[in-house]
Amino acid sequence: DICTQCISFGDHDQHEKVTIFERCEKVKMSFQKALNELENFVFPEYQKAASSIAVHKDELIKTSETISNSIREQGEVWHKEIDVVIQKLQSELNNMIWVHQCVLQKEENEINCRISEISKSINHLRDLLDSHDLSLVSGCKFRIDDYRTLPYQLVLDLPKFCPQSINKNHLLKQFGSISPLFVT
Repeated sequence: DICTQCISFGDHDQHEKVTIFERCEKVKMSFQKALNELENFVFPEYQKAASSIAVHKDELIKTSETISNSIREQGEVWHKEIDVVIQKLQSELNNMIWVHQCVLQKEENEINCRISEISKSINHLRDLLDSHDLSLVSGCKFRIDDYRTLPYQLVLDLPKFCPQSINKNHLLKQFGSISPLFVT
């Protein structure tokens, strides 16, 4: 029998004694609780966040294609002089897509790193739970708090292309007009 308070100080002050096996069981119970939380809550949330990034990437690509098609269709309606405007819009879109892809890639990398850490922790906790090595189990400390901060769900406000309708009369006025012929 040992007293968990006195074993490190050397003197026993009549504290409650517990067997090393009881102490080990208490430690294993806390490990089991941490493992349950990791497996049933934390790890699934990280997996969900990782899969949502793939969905965001697909939406980003589809939106990019839709916008590119809209820009090209609008460009076909306008004359060659408008190509500069179209190129400018296409460049802005590519920059926005690039920025969004960088953000998504960074988030995906961070989440995958955390998933890897959590997987290692789960395996380590399983090994500890299966272990009969008392010094290994009692000497190990696990902090579930390090994993409780869950990833936030990204909400992307995807870019949109809003083409303007073409007013032919307005275009004719913008292009120029011929003054009427006056006969005097």
